[in-house]
Amino acid sequence: MLFVVRFAGEPDVRWRALNARNAVEARIQALYLAYGECVEYGSVDPDTGAIAILETVGGIERSTGT
Repeated sequence: MLFVVRFAGEPDVRWRALNARNAVEARIQALYLAYGECVEYGSVDPDTGAIAILETVGGIERSTGT
């Protein structure tokens, strides 16, 4: 499975490939690349090339506290 990332709001042509084996690794890499900005990461359908956005992450993360 191919996972991709882009800064939130960028055009579809601005997706960048991630070196991730699963969605958890893709999320970690997306957060690492965010540098405090919001990013979207998604998976690419190998048959159609369509991108399904999995989540938007980054920006100001909220702490759940304990």
